[in-house]
Amino acid sequence: MKTSLKLTSLERNMSVTCLMLTFCLQAGAQTSIMNPLTITPRQENVWYSRLSVGDKVPEVKLEMINSAEPMKMLSDYKGKFIILDFWGTYCTDCIKHFPFLDSMQRKYDRQLQVLLVSTIYAAEKKEKLTTFFGNYYKRKGETLSFPCVVNDSILFSYFPHTSIPHVAIISPEGIVKAITGAKNVTEENLVRLLNHQDPGMRSKNDVMNYDSKKSLLENGNGGDTRNLLFRTSLTKYLDGMGGTKHDIIDGNLQKITYLNKPVLGLFDIAFGYPPGNRTIFITTDSSKYYEYLSTPEEWEKHLYCYEMVYPLNTPDSVALQAMQKDLNQFLDIEGHYETRIMTCWTVTLPEKNRFRKSGEKKFTLEKDSLGRNLIFQNVPLSMMLRELTYNSQKNIYVDETGIEEPIDCIIPIEVLQDPEQLSKILAPYGLKIGKTTRPIRMFILKEKQATAH
Repeated sequence: MKTSLKLTSLERNMSVTCLMLTFCLQAGAQTSIMNPLTITPRQENVWYSRLSVGDKVPEVKLEMINSAEPMKMLSDYKGKFIILDFWGTYCTDCIKHFPFLDSMQRKYDRQLQVLLVSTIYAAEKKEKLTTFFGNYYKRKGETLSFPCVVNDSILFSYFPHTSIPHVAIISPEGIVKAITGAKNVTEENLVRLLNHQDPGMRSKNDVMNYDSKKSLLENGNGGDTRNLLFRTSLTKYLDGMGGTKHDIIDGNLQKITYLNKPVLGLFDIAFGYPPGNRTIFITTDSSKYYEYLSTPEEWEKHLYCYEMVYPLNTPDSVALQAMQKDLNQFLDIEGHYETRIMTCWTVTLPEKNRFRKSGEKKFTLEKDSLGRNLIFQNVPLSMMLRELTYNSQKNIYVDETGIEEPIDCIIPIEVLQDPEQLSKILAPYGLKIGKTTRPIRMFILKEKQATAH
């Protein structure tokens, strides 16, 4: 019987700590700034707005180091392309880019001005930055050919970001030409820029409304779900909810949710619905893992919710393996299959010519209207015997007939608990039942502190 995470295959119920695993891809290494803003900076009772490519950059007063003048205006560089390179002394990718920027500054000095920018949100004091430039000279034997803006908040408000290096390029006319990352600032792109051509730089638009206290992508926190690859959640009982839900997200993801299910139900889904007579509990009290929980107090202690978001083309086996790993890692019980020598009942066919084949053309495998009998019509013998095991509460029936011929048979469910009675029903078909032991693949549910049996 194929087990799927699809809604149509779920027939049983399922199950402390909230787990959220989210995987996203992002191109290029970035360093987070120390204290990203959640509001726009303010200075002298004036609020500043985020700028985009094509916007005019207002006048800004700049406090400088590594410069002959301690204070300058942004307009002092009018007539040149200005590269604003937001950085921090803790950002190795930023510092690795300095030699290139220095070479560009020296080569295109008449057309270009590089300005490093240290914001107040990076929490680096002016003295520390001054020491950095002194140490840089000692290591490299030469000074950097461009100044550094310090204690900035206004440029940050015009070009807000959550990671560095972060680069904004302003035209000689004071127009924003690019907002990008350092890797896009190549000589080839700069030459295009200086020739007033499209530099072809990919935009870097950091998300500024991301709340790290909330789950990533929750209600748009950090963006939408287009970049979501995979996510699972495991929670305790959630009052007022229940059932199983299956949804398609943005056309490329599916979400399956199991609400307030017992532990056994969750493990049943994850491990392919092992029959009860092939499940072994190694627990102090197995009752709390079943479906039969009747009081709110029991629900709060022993019911769980599980949700998985994953690509539509994911094989069921891959999704189920991920669910197995989550349950085993975060619940106080773990499940696995292992082979054990078990008492069972073998079904054999001593004389194959005595087997009574099906005379029906229509395939039927169902219970009658009262749920008392199993009806098999034109059903392969091996499938029928699997159903007998699945519907039996305690007896394991093993098919050793070696044939796949179809059979027509009606078997009362109550006789599945009595192999002798079942033997009488199957005898006219040439089938024989005998008690023995065999290595059986069993599903083991074991409390993490329990002693193995």
